[in-house]
Amino acid sequence: MLIREWDDRLINFTPEELMCKKTGGYKFHPEFALKLQLARTACAFPFYPTSCCRSQAHNDSLSNSSPKSLHVYDEPNRGAQGTCAIDIKLTDSAQRAELLKVGLMYGFSFYYIGGNPNFIHLDLRTDLGETQVAW
Repeated sequence: MLIREWDDRLINFTPEELMCKKTGGYKFHPEFALKLQLARTACAFPFYPTSCCRSQAHNDSLSNSSPKSLHVYDEPNRGAQGTCAIDIKLTDSAQRAELLKVGLMYGFSFYYIGGNPNFIHLDLRTDLGETQVAW
């Protein structure tokens, strides 16, 4: 099932950047779009997603992805009502530090994907009643 529910508050992002790379679908957890846009505005520099929305089938096809990933939009996990996670590549260390500071301020958790600081995963697990993490 293809779901497309764009949030017009995402003024610095396009559907193509955030949609599932396999299905073209997207749906966001209610607060995700607002908080993502607020973080982007507060950072005052662009950051580009490497992954955001995923269908459950696409997520299952990725070898290192959690079976309960918060990227999933069509069969949301852990009580989410759509995607509430994004992966970003950011190579500038000052910009990374700013993104992480701002992200924490808006309730995002983060970790470095594969331990590589150039690849950052942000999610809103706190909106689902989970503990904020930063590693």
